[in-house]
Amino acid sequence: MDAAANGAVTKSQIEGMLDKTGVNYVILESTALQTAIDLVNALNSLKNTYSIRLAVLEKHDVLDSTEINIQTLADLQMLFPSVTRENDNAKSDRFAAAYEQANGSTPNRFVTRGFDVTFDVIKRMFQSEDANIFDYGTEQVEKNLPM
Repeated sequence: MDAAANGAVTKSQIEGMLDKTGVNYVILESTALQTAIDLVNALNSLKNTYSIRLAVLEKHDVLDSTEINIQTLADLQMLFPSVTRENDNAKSDRFAAAYEQANGSTPNRFVTRGFDVTFDVIKRMFQSEDANIFDYGTEQVEKNLPM
């Protein structure tokens, strides 16, 4: 959905596109404060009638505005990419040990990232057709490894 020429987003524009039977993912991709405010307010007014999740592909400064309530974003179960991840785990240690045993060296971050991306693609190839990428995250073994 495109905002009007002035950037305004209205409840009626959005409501016509929502599905009452499923989860509606609405992606906010704007750096315009008023557009973000309008969209968040419209979604907030519709969340009791529709199942709505707000998604952003990049966390823009507009979401840090005092005019957008953080609780409203939480109520809309906002999805956003994380800059950090907690991955000091047994999986990453097992991967590093197996790699080192097979190759005689410690995997660098590019090797590990390549494994993560390849493994994620393979998992997605074999998932059911009705699976939704927003229903789950990806799991990586990458952690802070030497270059």
